[in-house]
Amino acid sequence: MKTDVSGLKEDVSVLKTDVSGLKEDVTVLQTGMNGLQRKVSTLQTDVSALKEDVSGLQIAAEEVRSGTNVLIDWAERAAATIKVPLMKLG
Repeated sequence: MKTDVSGLKEDVSVLKTDVSGLKEDVTVLQTGMNGLQRKVSTLQTDVSALKEDVSGLQIAAEEVRSGTNVLIDWAERAAATIKVPLMKLG
């Protein structure tokens, strides 16, 4: 009986050591997760800023396109009025 109890005590001791090691591993993993969460938060902020920048570029591109179309229309009408052909690029 004493041998059985001694063996059980050794097994319990090994289990306690294993549990302690697992707790340390969990702490390391939690620390890593916290770091990843901070990085993801930073990336989300950066992506939001990029979306705003792209939106601004889209608006600017529409304005430039509209202005270019107006100039092309004017140039075509002016060329027809004064009978000078437009120079073709390309």
